[in-house]
Amino acid sequence: MTDQHPLTSKICEEIAPWPVRHPAAYDCMRAAADWELERAINWWKIAFNTGSLPSYLVDSIIENFKNAMRPTITQESN
Repeated sequence: MTDQHPLTSKICEEIAPWPVRHPAAYDCMRAAADWELERAINWWKIAFNTGSLPSYLVDSIIENFKNAMRPTITQESN
């Protein structure tokens, strides 16, 4: 396992629509990705917390989604 963000510098370079000239831009891209993940998790919470599913199941779905979106092993370490 690693504490590195799964959006590596290499991936940032590949997906940026412009040449990245400053490494701090990668941090901005990672922050945006984290923000979007939190928004998606909040949506899942609202969508599933209707009372029709037990809370432990909702928590499990959200945790599985988060793990799928933020793997603990980066692409560079594979």
